[in-house]
Amino acid sequence: MTLTAPSTVDPWTAAMSPAPIADATRLMLEMSGNFMQLLVDLQRSPVQACIAWQQSLSDTTQGLWDGWQAQFTGGVPIDA
Repeated sequence: MTLTAPSTVDPWTAAMSPAPIADATRLMLEMSGNFMQLLVDLQRSPVQACIAWQQSLSDTTQGLWDGWQAQFTGGVPIDA
C-alpha cells in the first residue's frame, strides 16, 4: 500500500478552468428555461379562463335554445 500526498489545487488555476464556466452556463440555461416556462404558464392561464368562459356561455346558449325548441316546436331536441 502506497501513501500519496493529498493533491493541492491552486485556486487561481481552478477558477480559470472551464468547469466553473460550464457550470455557470448550464445554470443560466436552466434558469432561463424555467423563466420561459413561467412566462408560458402565465400566458396560458388567461387563455384557459377565456376558453372556460366561452364554453360556459355556449352551454348556456345551447340550453336556452333547447328549452325554446321543446316549448315552441312541441318536441325534445334530437341531440338530447
